[in-house]
Amino acid sequence: MLNNGDNTSFAFTLVKADNISIGAIRFFILSSYMDKTNNYMKEVAYIFQSNSNIF
Repeated sequence: MLNNGDNTSFAFTLVKADNISIGAIRFFILSSYMDKTNNYMKEVAYIFQSNSNIF
């Protein structure tokens, strides 16, 4: 992560990791309370869409 003291890339790495964690937590909560409605699928799609720029 840290190449030649490049703190900027390290900061971006932390932000990306935090976004993945938030998405994973939201996904876990939603999957725990899934009610088999379209709203669930829309929310799952939103999670993956919001994290698509990370991968």
